Amino acid sequence: MKFEKPKFNETPYYLQNQKIKKKNNKEKHKLRNAIVVVSSVVASFSLLFKDFSDNEEVDDNAKKSLKEFKTSDNKKHAEIGSDIVKQVEKIKDDLHQYNNNIARGGIIEDEMFGGNWTDEEIENYRKELNKKFEFESSMEISKSIHDILDYNQEGDIVFNFETADQLRNHWKKQYLKYSKTTKKIIERRDKYKDELETVFEEEGVPIEFLNIACTESGFKLATSNKNAGGPYQFLRATGRQYGLTINSKTDERNDAIKSGRACARYLKDLYNTYNDWSLVLARYNGGAFVKRYKKQAEGDLSYPDFLSHRETRINNLRNQLKQNKPATYKVREGNNLWMIAMKYKVSPIDIKKANNLKNDNIVPNQILKIPVLNQKHAEHVFGVEMSDSIENLRYPEKFYGFILASEELEEDSKSKIVTKASNNKKDV
Repeated sequence: MKFEKPKFNETPYYLQNQKIKKKNNKEKHKLRNAIVVVSSVVASFSLLFKDFSDNEEVDDNAKKSLKEFKTSDNKKHAEIGSDIVKQVEKIKDDLHQYNNNIARGGIIEDEMFGGNWTDEEIENYRKELNKKFEFESSMEISKSIHDILDYNQEGDIVFNFETADQLRNHWKKQYLKYSKTTKKIIERRDKYKDELETVFEEEGVPIEFLNIACTESGFKLATSNKNAGGPYQFLRATGRQYGLTINSKTDERNDAIKSGRACARYLKDLYNTYNDWSLVLARYNGGAFVKRYKKQAEGDLSYPDFLSHRETRINNLRNQLKQNKPATYKVREGNNLWMIAMKYKVSPIDIKKANNLKNDNIVPNQILKIPVLNQKHAEHVFGVEMSDSIENLRYPEKFYGFILASEELEEDSKSKIVTKASNNKKDV
């Protein structure tokens, strides 16, 4: 049966909701800018007109609109965008000059506000305004994976779409923070981008996934500690399975185009199994967790359900450790008792006692109890247990964060080129 190229609504949830496709970029930026403007206007009204009877209603309506914008389909996006633009048009003229003068530290000139504010009042207003909004709506809250998996936080650990969004924003910020490195990755990718886009289209895979090489290796000829190699970080067995020649003389994992086609075919096979592109990403990096989820899942597989599955397992482990109950460890090939003891910061004697071992002999696949000495030690054990999970949990959002950051950097670069050309034209 011939594989059909995925339709747009079959692409990852992020590519749907955030409209990463190039043909939708203009609408996306227009709506995003409108949201920022209306948020700032509502914030300004709340602070300036304390006797404005409808200020709470305006604020609530704006929040409701933002929430609907984030969760609705494309048709609703357009309606909300239109509503936001109308709100902005009604009030932005009165506040435009004021915001420019006050929020950005200028001198008050607009007579409608009296023109008699002191420097201290201006500074206090700016501080309050910054608290009210920071050009980052609730959609732009960012959290690292370590913040999300904080052992000492109150209540259960939450890992759902909302925290996934926060994690994506964190990675976007990281890639923008280290923009020089990110730009170098983009430069290496762009040498092959056109050809790789053709390859991924031919294989029926969204072209955005050629960027896996950017998050896997920085588009370098890297080799991991698990001997995964090339831009797309294939293990030898997987590379050979998807048509790459790998021997003592040749290693086609290092060929960007050939390994890119192998990656596209691998992703296509994973999609045929999981039917969810975000699950495919999670399976690409840290596949054991997705395999376990597939075995235990009831009903259709989905990325939200996978997150719920992981969240439950993480909280079960955390609650277990909170009660000073032992963790468990499955012995791997090459392990010894001293190695495991060092990893968990306990003595071999503690492990032997907890497992009724008469000597230091252990065998692969043996299940050992790891004793918890106190809550400080429990936090360390939790960190060790989560170490294998972290890369898998953050990988899809790391990938999406890179796409967001790279698009922003590319748009900024294009804008600078246009500005420079315009200035040169004026000089002539």
